[in-house]
Amino acid sequence: MPVRLHRGMSRLTIVSVLAAVAAGCDPGPPRPPIVLIVMDALGAEHVSHLGYERETTPHLDALAAEGITFTQAFSPAPYTQAGIASLLTGLLPGRHLVVHSGATLRGELVTLAEILRAQGYRTRGAVSNLNGSSALSLEQGFDSFLELFREGEQRERILPSGGPRPRVTRDDSRAERETLHVVRGDEFPPVVAGWLEEGDELPFYYLHLLEPHCPYQPPEEFRTRFLDPEYAGPFGEGDTKTLVQSVRGEVTAEAADVAAARALYDANLAYGDAIVGEIFDLLRAAGLYDEALIVVTSDHGEAFWQHDLWGHNLHLYDEMIRVPLIVKLPDGMGDVAPGTRSDALVSTMDVLPSLCDWLDLPGPRDLDGIPLASADGPRSLVLRTNHKEPTYGLRTQGSKLILHENPVAGSRQGIEFFDLASDPGEQSPLELTQAERASEQLDELLDARFLFDRIAQETAAAAQELSPNEEDLLDQLGYTE
Repeated sequence: MPVRLHRGMSRLTIVSVLAAVAAGCDPGPPRPPIVLIVMDALGAEHVSHLGYERETTPHLDALAAEGITFTQAFSPAPYTQAGIASLLTGLLPGRHLVVHSGATLRGELVTLAEILRAQGYRTRGAVSNLNGSSALSLEQGFDSFLELFREGEQRERILPSGGPRPRVTRDDSRAERETLHVVRGDEFPPVVAGWLEEGDELPFYYLHLLEPHCPYQPPEEFRTRFLDPEYAGPFGEGDTKTLVQSVRGEVTAEAADVAAARALYDANLAYGDAIVGEIFDLLRAAGLYDEALIVVTSDHGEAFWQHDLWGHNLHLYDEMIRVPLIVKLPDGMGDVAPGTRSDALVSTMDVLPSLCDWLDLPGPRDLDGIPLASADGPRSLVLRTNHKEPTYGLRTQGSKLILHENPVAGSRQGIEFFDLASDPGEQSPLELTQAERASEQLDELLDARFLFDRIAQETAAAAQELSPNEEDLLDQLGYTE
């Protein structure tokens, strides 16, 4: 039975307990290699085996055919900072508080990498997005952490083998001289090949690919496969600037423009899927694929004007928060038939507790995520955007409640309620008199918002300013105010 740890314990105490438990327990059956892959901004509706009309994801489809795919998986937030922090901690954004520019993960919170390292795993990470990096303290628990967007000696961070990671004072002059670039998928296979050559006995590989995130500029073979060669509009280059201008109302997206943007996104996705296939081939060549526990998911989705907006960050409709979640268990683990599909309502927060559950590992008790094996009953998922005064939402299996603004006392202004069975595209909010369950769900959502606002006030998250070079890189990825 796993040891359950209390959130009130300090992080150093928790990590020490985890290490002591690992040292004193019967090791049991051999534990598998673990590979966790995030494909940034991958909306579930663009995944072929989830019903998309284009063949965008043959390698993800093949993985799903060997394992289990969760058709109703959601990120608790439509942006990278909060989504990745939730994935790595099992907590809602309102509790880990990595929710705004400059916020960093608090030292007392325990990450998946820390749990696995305490159990003897060699924890290695490689990331492409500054918003999922050490700039937010998300490298916590990794033995080594490659930030591929950096160049030179800043690219790799070798972390202490145990205990808390010391906070390094930022050298602003050095940061301003640092060279940064937008990462391409083909930078990842050589990294994985290098790790495999080192022959880690018990590896945990965490890979955060940028694709299909903008800019939508894949190699030409993928671009020509999807984009109409006759298209000559403003979105044909897939550049971030034009896409962001559409959000600001400076460029109008007509039907042909929407089709072109979707096509280039799909091309970028197909390229990212091909890179994932190369990574799987490397694992096979090293004899690790069959015995590995592999998870592929995303930090959030991507909107293509279904609700008059492109991109992510901005709202809580399903196109920005529904993501793929595919799990391949090792040979001999569990009794899940290959190709299983689950329609249970699940979250990316469920990955951490699920790994602890499958591998019988000790882990924090007070998590917002739950083991995927237990996610078959009624459930409500709390959602939030990244605004300074965020929009909150509540997603159930059959409904969505969105609180767009703080309601005036005694009123319900700024509220949308959707019956997803009759309106899966969230186009026709019900009149409140028709929404029999809305009042109860609104109370639940208001309680959650109040709780998270109070936590944020009582627990000041550490913050650090970004260098001009880092701000420029984020601007190239569309992260503008």
